[in-house]
Amino acid sequence: MAEQLLDKFFPDECIVVPMPSSAKRMEGKEQHWGALELCKRAVAKGLAADCEELLERTETVPKSHLQKSKDRVSAENHYKTMRATKGCLGVKRSFTIVDDVITRGATLIGAAARLREAFPQATVRGFAFARTLIRRCVERLPDPLDGHVVIYPSGATFRFQEE
Repeated sequence: MAEQLLDKFFPDECIVVPMPSSAKRMEGKEQHWGALELCKRAVAKGLAADCEELLERTETVPKSHLQKSKDRVSAENHYKTMRATKGCLGVKRSFTIVDDVITRGATLIGAAARLREAFPQATVRGFAFARTLIRRCVERLPDPLDGHVVIYPSGATFRFQEE
């Protein structure tokens, strides 16, 4: 199952794009960027053709895992606080936005919308190394899963897994 998921999220000639962190990057300041490290490893292992830093934060937003559910940044506000560093009309490419952890999926929705705007002909998907669990007690590690994130008219997001 895990191998099938890898093929789905990292197809041939896939470009991996690290999810921008919640903080705007400071020029010349060294910052740990987990998503970039995951992307570099995906390329080194042959899962992706290349890694491109195509998205960046224009404004710092609160970290999702530190916020109560009702106080988290919406997908729309994630979109508004990111920009594509480059784009290309008419180029059909395959991108996978990579993040270390997915909470509700609002960051991924905002990032995917921004990347699709810059590359309208591209296929854009998201991949997270880990996901948050709602259960308070985890008895075993969950199997890899394939799921979707939906955005409601209210702006709320919901992550669900395929059965």
